[in-house]
Amino acid sequence: MTPDAQTAIHAVRMKRIRAAVQALEEALTEGRAVSQELLQVSGLLERGIDPRQIRSTFSDLPRLLETARTIEAQQLAAQERDPKRAAWRVPV
Repeated sequence: MTPDAQTAIHAVRMKRIRAAVQALEEALTEGRAVSQELLQVSGLLERGIDPRQIRSTFSDLPRLLETARTIEAQQLAAQERDPKRAAWRVPV
């Protein structure tokens, strides 16, 4: 392969890499914005809980999932007791 061909191939690869990096940076920026919005909507910060400060490992996953299921069940039970919320539910 000639040096000119190698240079052209290298230039095309670099252009593709730059485009991929830019797309990745945009996706990360959007992900951070969505995460921040979800954090605000969740109300965790108002309760004094900052998930960004919590460190967990894979071994914590079963306990975290169980806790999430318990909280979800409590919320569903509260909605069933609240007639205003029950009116919004649509039977499936």
